[in-house]
Amino acid sequence: MSKAVAAQKLVNAAGVKKYGMELGSNSPVIVWGDADMDFAAESVCDAAFESQGQNCIHAQRVFVQKDSYEYFKNRLLSFTEKLVVGNPLEERTDVGPMISKGAADRVMKLIGDAIEKGANLLSGFERTNNIIKPTVLENVSPDSEIWSQEIFGPVVILQPVDSFVEAIRLANGVEYGLQAGVFTNDLNLAMMAVENLEFGAVLINDTSDFRIDSMPFGGFKKSGIGREGIRFSMEEMTEIKLAIFRR
Repeated sequence: MSKAVAAQKLVNAAGVKKYGMELGSNSPVIVWGDADMDFAAESVCDAAFESQGQNCIHAQRVFVQKDSYEYFKNRLLSFTEKLVVGNPLEERTDVGPMISKGAADRVMKLIGDAIEKGANLLSGFERTNNIIKPTVLENVSPDSEIWSQEIFGPVVILQPVDSFVEAIRLANGVEYGLQAGVFTNDLNLAMMAVENLEFGAVLINDTSDFRIDSMPFGGFKKSGIGREGIRFSMEEMTEIKLAIFRR
C-alpha cells in the first residue's frame, strides 16, 4: 500500500479535522549550463547518496542542459567513485547499509527493472549484504517505477534537456512535489523555476536536500498535507477562534 493510499484511508476513517502528513517525494535538480558544474556535481553527489539515499528530499532526478551534460556526468561519476562504501561504524565510511534486507531488495529490483527497460548503468548496481553501491543511471524510461516513484535508496537518474522549459516540465511530471533544486546564475531562470516548479520548496544554487526546522517544510500533490517546522506545525494544528465585542 502506498503512503498516499494509506493517508486517504486514515482521513476517511478519522473524519473532518486537521492533518499533518509527509507522504514521500521524488526530488528533481535542474543544472543549467551557466552554473558552476564542479560545485553542482559535488552537491548532487552528496544529496543523492547521503544516508544511503534514505531521505525524502534526496536528489533523485537530475536534469542537465545538454551542452554541459557530458562534463557534469563525468564530474558526478568522479565524485561518486570516491565515496567510501562499507561499515557505518567506521568514520571514513560515506555509504553504509540500507535499513533492512527488504529495503535493499526493493531498490535492487527498481534498478534492474529500469535497466531492462533501456536505462544505461553508469555506476553501481552492486550489492554486498544490505549495502548497495551508489548507482547512477541515465536514459531511464518514464515508464520505469524508479522514474515516477520515490526510490529511497542510493540511486540518482541523469537526463539531458534542451531547454529550461523542458526541465521544468519533466521535473513537474510526477505525482510528488516536496522540494526541488536549481543550479543557475541567471536570475530570470531562477525566478522562472520558483514560479513554475510545483514543489513546496525551490532551492536556488543548491540541491533539494536541505532542511532546517525554521522552514515551512512540506510539499504539493501527493507529497503530503500541511507544513512541518516548529512554528508552522503549531499553526497547522491551531484552530483560530475570533471574538468580536460590540459596544
